[in-house]
Amino acid sequence: MTYKLLRSIAGTGLACLLLSMNIACKKNKDDNSIPVTPRTDITADVSGVSWFGLDETNMDPDQHFSLTVYNPTTGIWFNNAPTPWDMVPRPGNGIRFSANGDFEICRFTNSGMGGLKSYAFFYMKGTAEQNGNDIMLHPTIYRNKYHSVSDPGLNYDKELPREAMKIKYATHRYTNGWDHVDITWSDNTVSRYYRRY
Repeated sequence: MTYKLLRSIAGTGLACLLLSMNIACKKNKDDNSIPVTPRTDITADVSGVSWFGLDETNMDPDQHFSLTVYNPTTGIWFNNAPTPWDMVPRPGNGIRFSANGDFEICRFTNSGMGGLKSYAFFYMKGTAEQNGNDIMLHPTIYRNKYHSVSDPGLNYDKELPREAMKIKYATHRYTNGWDHVDITWSDNTVSRYYRRY
């Protein structure tokens, strides 16, 4: 009797253990939570105020733009505006580093006129590690949204792989109140962004 009871308890315990492991594995597989990623302090020459592209700088020298075009909690783009161009403040191509190692990037392209613009937006947010003029980006959020005016069947909104990416930067100060930063991406393309000092 005691032996049967022990076998029954052991069998139940083993079943509970296997069931809990299966649940834990399913939770990890479907886990969309924001991971904890490494960071360092970022130097003042590149951190602080957002950097924006030349188009934004020429359009509005006071740079009333936002990099935050996606809300990961709600999954909503452009503050729920019908188009990016209706968002307030408007989205801007740019990059921002905070002194404590956070970063945010918005990059986009568009074509067309007025409200008939097709567009592709890339939004990335996470933490950064600086080593001299090299910065390792560790994305915790990386999304891509494409909208076609001519063929809505091509539209998509998807998460991209959150893989670490190394960039290089070089800053330059003008005498007219502007700085620029050149960002060399991992594919060796270079983007130039501006901000006031």
